[in-house]
Amino acid sequence: MRLENTGCSDKREIRSSEGLSGEIPSKSLTRTLVNSLTSLMVGSVFVLGVGCGKQNSKAPTSGIDPNAPVVNIDPNGYVPKGTGPGEGPGVNWEFGGTAELTVTDLSSLSAYTARPMNDPQDLKVNLNFKKVKSRDANNSFGGTVSISYKDNGYTHQGSFTSGTSTESNKYNLWFRSASGPVYHGFFEDYLGGLIVVIDEVLDLGDGEVQDKASGSLWFKNFEVSKAPNPLYGSLPGFGRPQTFCWFISIGPYDCRGWIRDNKVQTRLTTAPGNGYKKLGEFEGMPLSEAFNHELHIN
Repeated sequence: MRLENTGCSDKREIRSSEGLSGEIPSKSLTRTLVNSLTSLMVGSVFVLGVGCGKQNSKAPTSGIDPNAPVVNIDPNGYVPKGTGPGEGPGVNWEFGGTAELTVTDLSSLSAYTARPMNDPQDLKVNLNFKKVKSRDANNSFGGTVSISYKDNGYTHQGSFTSGTSTESNKYNLWFRSASGPVYHGFFEDYLGGLIVVIDEVLDLGDGEVQDKASGSLWFKNFEVSKAPNPLYGSLPGFGRPQTFCWFISIGPYDCRGWIRDNKVQTRLTTAPGNGYKKLGEFEGMPLSEAFNHELHIN
């Protein structure tokens, strides 16, 4: 879910009345908690009244890959650690590639933010990816996805990460389908999963593609649950418990997509399934900028 919260900000949306070029505001400007809620867990942080509580429920000890990579957690919510290729896009989104985002409908955006939208405008998505060493012919790319929009005089911005390791990005691949090159990528913040699909690309041959491409974004909010989020390292019985949601195969934090035989099959060209909803589509994404001039499809 995506709620605004004064006491336990998850940083899904950073608000600024001055747009992307304004300064990042203090926590007091981040999400305002709906007062009628008395007990709610948002991305494994309990919100009790207007304060923060601790989980005391036990999580399941199965359904998670024990070899999955460790995720470092900021208790205040996910914010890119730095600015640059593969990290945060910068105050004016000077890193990565940016395109306009056309939402499927207003209800989809409301579901994504978990609150009614008034008159959202200037929706944009930034893809800031770097090549990740991979056993799959160097076609693996991961990094940061940022989404922004304006509503009621404020700019709302949130970011998602795929981590930086080879293992955490093993499903984030370019591959060739019958219709041409396709990219599928998994990303996450503390409130849910996000999938990036780039599937309208002109193949120029010899590993080169036309710079402008189109695609779509798919989201899956985590269910409200008393089970602690594995990103917070609360699962017992595992040596490396902090785990990205696309390595989880049971419970409310399973954000896998393209599942066949209970495994992620990245190269399937259908919709992701598994509860994902289409947020919207983008056109004219500059791939050279989005992939920081490293894109060459083998």
